[in-house]
Amino acid sequence: MRTVGRLLSVGDGRRLGNWEAKLPEDRDQVWLLPNRCFPEGQSVSRDCLLEAVGDDARILAQEVGAIISEKLDANLGSTSSGGQDEGLKRGFNLVFDGFSSRDYRDMEDYLTIFSGYVRHRPTRSSHLTHEIWYESTIKTSRLERNLHKMMELLEIPYVLKFSGNTYTIKAKNLRQERRSSGQGKKYKW
Repeated sequence: MRTVGRLLSVGDGRRLGNWEAKLPEDRDQVWLLPNRCFPEGQSVSRDCLLEAVGDDARILAQEVGAIISEKLDANLGSTSSGGQDEGLKRGFNLVFDGFSSRDYRDMEDYLTIFSGYVRHRPTRSSHLTHEIWYESTIKTSRLERNLHKMMELLEIPYVLKFSGNTYTIKAKNLRQERRSSGQGKKYKW
C-alpha cells in the first residue's frame, strides 16, 4: 500500500514537489488482516477489509500530509519579519445581508485597505443583499477581527457568522441616519 502527494503552485502551475509513503516492504513481515475479518463459515467481511485498509491508509496519508505541510510553510511562509500577512492567496465569500447600498459602499472602502488584500468582485447584488468574492493573503482570524473592527467603526449593528470560507454579516436593523466615519484609514488593518 502506498500514498502519493503532489504540491502545485496554483498561480503558475509550477510543481513544488512530489512525495510518497508506503508500508514497509519487509519480506519477513506480511500484511495480515485481523482474524475478525474472517467470520466462521462466511467469506471475508468487506466492511472489515475496508476498515483495516483504511487504518493503514490514514497513517500513510498523515505522513505525506505532514511533509507537504512543511514544504508549503517553507515555500510561502506565514508572516514576514514586518508582521504583514503574505504567501498563500485565499478566496472568501463575503455576504452582507440587510444593508443599504450606502452602507455597503462604506464597507467596501474598508475591505480594500485590509492587509493582504488582492482583489474582490461582486457575485450577487440586490437592494439589501450584497455578496462578493474576496481574495486576500490574510489569515482567517485577522480577517474576522478586521470585519468586527470595520463594523464597530461604521457604527452599524450586526451579527457575524463564519462557516467554511463564507463570512455572513447580517444587519440587526436598518437605521435611517448614521454619522459618516472616515476614521478607519488611520488604523493598521
